[in-house]
Amino acid sequence: KKRTLAIFLISAVTLVALLASAWMFVSHELSRLDTYRESITNIAGEALHRDVDFETVTAGLTLRRGLTFHLTDVRLTERDRSSDFLDIKAVSFRVHILPLLIHRLVFSEVVLEQPRLSLKRDREGALNIADLLTRGETKTTLGFREITIENGTVVFLDRAARDEGLVTSLNDLSCAIDSSFWKKYRFHITTAVTEDGNTAELALEGTIRPARNPMESTVEASIHVRGTDMHHYHPYLEKIAPVEQLAGTLDAEATWSGTLSRFTSKGTVTAHDALLAYPEVFRDILT
Repeated sequence: KKRTLAIFLISAVTLVALLASAWMFVSHELSRLDTYRESITNIAGEALHRDVDFETVTAGLTLRRGLTFHLTDVRLTERDRSSDFLDIKAVSFRVHILPLLIHRLVFSEVVLEQPRLSLKRDREGALNIADLLTRGETKTTLGFREITIENGTVVFLDRAARDEGLVTSLNDLSCAIDSSFWKKYRFHITTAVTEDGNTAELALEGTIRPARNPMESTVEASIHVRGTDMHHYHPYLEKIAPVEQLAGTLDAEATWSGTLSRFTSKGTVTAHDALLAYPEVFRDILT
């Protein structure tokens, strides 16, 4: 019995020593991540087919918080390297350690500070993020628990709507997403929508249950719009209906329930100083 106990104690001490040594080694390597800058940017660039760069990176490893990373001044270029696709003032994220053992990368928390995303659609209708939306399958699956966006900006340049490009921007974007519910994400988004010289308010809140086919994802959401400029979206409307003039501002409150392909919606819409010229339907201009 004494021999068995001694063997057990020696094994336990050896195991603890090995784990402690491994922990110290990993912590030491994480403390000097900046020396791996070139490798990190090359790997990320090859995966995203874009140039990737950042100013600084720090990391840590604790039992309570797991792996933590913080990067500043992160920049991704367009695929043709002609301009910036995404700029982020700072990125912080935490990764659970145990899921890594079964090829699952689970981000328990992701915080993006002052991100600026440039979306573009060409005259043929192709988006500059099309390649990112059709990624092939990988052995490692991704998961997120909490995502926070602080003071974000999204600029959408649409040359399919108008030859010279129609610009719509989301400014002061605030977004919080969490998966407190099993396989269901709760989200809350507020932003100011810049439409040429007009600024509207937009708020979305609800839950989404993702599906393998994005169009089959289940959504329960409420949408609030205040002061949107209807004339700004005239180029989209005239492509599906011969509307000659559209003007005024619009307020709307609506709910959405169902999948992205099959849903029901109800709400109220209020138009201010409205003007509609649709000669195929109405003889006179509606005001």
